[in-house]
Order: sequence, then structure tokens, then C-alpha cells
Amino acid sequence: MTGAALLSLLLVLGLACAVFALVIRRAETAAPDPSDIQIRTGLGHMVTGILAWTALVALLVVAVFATGLILPAIAVAALLALARVEFGTRLATVYRSQTALSVTALLIAIVEWLALTSRMQVEPT
Repeated sequence: MTGAALLSLLLVLGLACAVFALVIRRAETAAPDPSDIQIRTGLGHMVTGILAWTALVALLVVAVFATGLILPAIAVAALLALARVEFGTRLATVYRSQTALSVTALLIAIVEWLALTSRMQVEPT
């Protein structure tokens, strides 16, 4: 697998992690798990949202530079489509993974930004 293919795969994975973390966060806010004694309205919930949104925006910028407008358009369309769906408590089993997904998306965004800046550097002739 070439480096460009690996970076493209990481880009898709990072976008999927960020979108899914935001969908889980919204579903948990709308329908909290009644069996969970930990209330997710505090600092952890806010940090998860900030990490996911930061990663999503960073990955969208990298995707525009790397692939054009197709991949960012698909990611935004998926986020908007999934935001309209009422999941109820069907996603309750994955509520605890939203922070891990957000951190994963942010780490992938950092790797993608490092790869993007190294590609943009001009080699001296």
C-alpha cells in the first residue's frame, strides 16, 4: 500500500470517527441511557464535542486539499442526514465509545495535517 493510499484511508477513517462521535453525542443528549448512573452533561460531554468538531473541521480542510470537494461533501451530507434520524436509545451500547472516537479522529487529523504540511514543503533544487 502506498503512502497516498494509506493517507486517504486514514482520512476516510478519521471523518467516519468524527461523524459517528457527533451522532452518538447527539443521540445521548436526546435520549440518555436510563441504566447509566453517570450523567453525561458535564465537562466530559463538552470536551467530547469540542474534540469531535475540531477533528471534523481539520479533516474537512485536509480533505478539500487532498481530494477536492467530493469527500467533504459526502461527510457533511452523512452528518446532516444522520442528524435528522431519531435513534432513541438504540445507540445506548456505544455511548461510552464517543470520547474514544473523538480522540481517534483528532489524532488522525493531526497525522493528516503533518502529512499535508510535509507534502506542501518545496524541495530545494
